[in-house]
Amino acid sequence: MAGTGTTDERSTENEPLARDIGSNAITTATGHRSIRYAVLAVVMLLVAAPAVSGAGALVGPSSATNASVATQSSPTVAVGNVTVASGTNGTTNLSLSSAPDGLSGFTVVVSVGSTSTATITNASAADSFGLTNVTVADNGSSVRIKAVDLDNSTTAGATDIALGRIEVTGEAGGQTSLSVSVERLDDDAGNPISATTDGGTVSVQAANFSITEFAVSPTSGTAPLNVTATATVTNTGDATDSTTVPFVVDGVVVDERLVSLAPGEGITISFNETLDAGSHTVRIGDSDAVTVDVSSSDGGGGGDTTTTTTSADGGTTTTTTTDGGTTTTDGGTTTTSTDNGSTTTTDVAPITTVDTTTSTQTPGFGVFVAALALVIAGLIAIRPE
Repeated sequence: MAGTGTTDERSTENEPLARDIGSNAITTATGHRSIRYAVLAVVMLLVAAPAVSGAGALVGPSSATNASVATQSSPTVAVGNVTVASGTNGTTNLSLSSAPDGLSGFTVVVSVGSTSTATITNASAADSFGLTNVTVADNGSSVRIKAVDLDNSTTAGATDIALGRIEVTGEAGGQTSLSVSVERLDDDAGNPISATTDGGTVSVQAANFSITEFAVSPTSGTAPLNVTATATVTNTGDATDSTTVPFVVDGVVVDERLVSLAPGEGITISFNETLDAGSHTVRIGDSDAVTVDVSSSDGGGGGDTTTTTTSADGGTTTTTTTDGGTTTTDGGTTTTSTDNGSTTTTDVAPITTVDTTTSTQTPGFGVFVAALALVIAGLIAIRPE
């Protein structure tokens, strides 16, 4: 028992020491930990200082990168470019660049800048949309496309989404714009999608025909006059096409040629026409007219007329009218018998008369003059010596 008591007393006596030792140990340990924490804190501060000092530089690029990513992922509704020949049709695509939260439906209007250059003739929504409605303006200036994604074909995160196709017709050579207007664009939750737009261009290629090297031969002559007209037709445009080239005489189309030429190609064409007397204008297509003068074949006067008169006594008188009324009388001979049986022969001298009129002469007057001359000659011949 004593041992046990001693032990207890020892223990009791050692309690303050133990407490002191424990306290010192704890104090010492605590001090050591405090030192370690202090050292660790200093090291952490030294390591963190450069990062803290450069925090602005690190944050700056990170923010710029995030902004760039946000800009690139911004949805855009776009219509593509299209090139067509005048009088022909072409198609272009309508698309959405991305749908971060999906796409439940849209209403988009596409318009053309100038209907004199190109018109919108038709359109359609993409097949992935189950419910669609397309309305084309009567004058071809615009088209409205409405569509609903009934089958949830366009899911969140989709890119390069086909919305539809636009058909245009080239009206005349040149360029005009295609613009896009978004009236409604909803995601899968029915919330509006904020999207930008990107328009396109319609380029219309057209043929352009020019007439050069126009010539007419001959430009004067006697009727009937056969003339030949030639010219070179060239396609100076940027599309293959055909045109009808008229041959015009005195304002009337008397013939024509159909030519088909590729861009830069040319061809020489010719026409023939027989012209009557008069002044005529001749041209090919829109070339400047050339005047052709055609004169009458007889020079404008009457024909030759020959009249022959035979006198009762055997004398012969010939009268000829030539170009404008020149009269020539060939004398012939006159034979006269007298009562005493003698015979006298008298030559009648030729007589030429110029008539200034162009009408046909009456031969009776000339015969009368000739007969009168014969009578006078006969009287002279039988007069007594």
